[in-house]
Amino acid sequence: MTTRQTILAIALAIATASATSDTLLAQGGGVTIGEQKAVVAPPTKSAREALRAARSVEDGARGTIGEKRAEILTRAAEAYEKVAADFAHDLAAVAQASFSAAEIWRKQSELATAEQLYQESIRNDQARYQERALMQLAHIARRQEKPGEALGMYARVAGFKPASARAHEARIWTAKIYAGGEDKSKAVEAFELAVDGAGSPRRIIEACNGLAGLLIKMGQLVRAEEVLKRAEVASQAETGVRNGGDNLARAYLNMSAHKALQRAKDKRDKIHEQAEQVEKSIRSTFARLASRECRFRSR
Repeated sequence: MTTRQTILAIALAIATASATSDTLLAQGGGVTIGEQKAVVAPPTKSAREALRAARSVEDGARGTIGEKRAEILTRAAEAYEKVAADFAHDLAAVAQASFSAAEIWRKQSELATAEQLYQESIRNDQARYQERALMQLAHIARRQEKPGEALGMYARVAGFKPASARAHEARIWTAKIYAGGEDKSKAVEAFELAVDGAGSPRRIIEACNGLAGLLIKMGQLVRAEEVLKRAEVASQAETGVRNGGDNLARAYLNMSAHKALQRAKDKRDKIHEQAEQVEKSIRSTFARLASRECRFRSR
């Protein structure tokens, strides 16, 4: 098994064994996250009307700031939760209302409440909300500095639809978590997985930027240059396509790794220059001492 495969296996094992998996068991239904549940029926007409009413409250926060905005969003979240309670028999309505409330509470930094509601949305309509809610749960675990739980959930998200944008985002965050650890080689492998599985030129450029940046920090400038060349190739994928080529070219030129690499090269060259100057000074000093010794002996 390659190192890259080992990383995936570890992440999947964490996903299976983590305590978070236990909390994500559906109450009463016995459904575990990861098993596909049949799509539930859409919300009833009355439930849809209640959801629209809650959404209108949320829409009232547009253009507002500060305490007023927070107050409106709190009322909106509570309205969504009321919909979930009033239509407890309507699984789709409960899932939609729970997810919408969770999104609001997350943005309000009420992470514990948001976490419970994301789980509720999965329990009630797994087919529609598992991928989205699990991604947010992974983000919450990451922000709470629970890398093991976050890695497990990101691995699951990446496994649902490997070619999707959300799966790509999950792979990028996996690499970033490893980059924050001691073993940077795992981060390199994870970023390489993200590059290989990116699927689109823009995603390749994004993943290459992360990989190159990490390699630069590790002092592996030659490898970083090779990664940037791969990004350059990706940036030329849509040449001739209206706006497509220009957008990719801009994405490539805006990669932060370009400036980071130049700074690293300048630092390296300056160090080499300083070392050469020191060596030259030492040789000059030895030459002067040798010259003095010769003159002393000739007297």
